[in-house]
Amino acid sequence: MGKIIKLTESDLVRIVNKVISEQLSDSYIKDLKLFGKRVSNSWIDIIVDYVQPYLESGCVRYRYTDKYFIIDVESPSYFEEHGFDKFDGRRIKDKLRGFQFQSTGVGQYVKEIHKDV
Repeated sequence: MGKIIKLTESDLVRIVNKVISEQLSDSYIKDLKLFGKRVSNSWIDIIVDYVQPYLESGCVRYRYTDKYFIIDVESPSYFEEHGFDKFDGRRIKDKLRGFQFQSTGVGQYVKEIHKDV
């Protein structure tokens, strides 16, 4: 019989996000930057450049769908564990709100991508 463990929602979100971030490749990040230029939303490049120092550690992850640009920001303790200031996450979240990102809870921020017509 298997062992039963209890996970909090944030533990589960962290595990799923870790799996997703491990599957991201450099080509995906390059494609995302090209995608941002193609739809001419300069805010995508600004945000990507702003969070660049935190991407490798997994403190911040981002992805996009056809309609949305999604950024996941880890907890302050996660930032500290990876050698950053625990308030860096708060600064990133403030910056995202300044760019009209909407929080979906658990450190996830979403903004709709408007394509030029």
